[in-house]
Amino acid sequence: MLTFREHYGWNLALLVGFSGALGALFSSLSIGWVPTVGYRPFLIVLLSLIVAGLGRRSMGTRSGEFGVILWIVSWAYLMGWGVLIILRLEPVFYLTWSVVGLLLFTALAAVWFANLEGHLRGRSGVSAAIDLYLISLNLYLAAVILQSTQI
Repeated sequence: MLTFREHYGWNLALLVGFSGALGALFSSLSIGWVPTVGYRPFLIVLLSLIVAGLGRRSMGTRSGEFGVILWIVSWAYLMGWGVLIILRLEPVFYLTWSVVGLLLFTALAAVWFANLEGHLRGRSGVSAAIDLYLISLNLYLAAVILQSTQI
């Protein structure tokens, strides 16, 4: 989706397609899984986005630099999940990593909100929706793992 963000027909089709594919994948993985996710992860995402929206002003003029650093850290964070899955550590590590993810993607959302006006001048609204979707998806996954981790 990020590759075709400036091609208006493609980015909308890819956003809808990716959302549907991810929903189908999660649905098929959860077959036979009795515990339900509930509303708490959605509330955590909503609260994170509200905090990010309110915190956008604290970014100041350095939000672009801060955003680049956070983007690089987010890739390290995502690779860290792979390491955690391979190592099969104690639940406290998953809990801690989920909290780190919530903080990281809330900060990325604050950068996104801080740059929103300039972003909308240069790109389509669908491109902004893709960014917000990916940030929200990562917040949601961290919130679900946080909720499901039992210590």
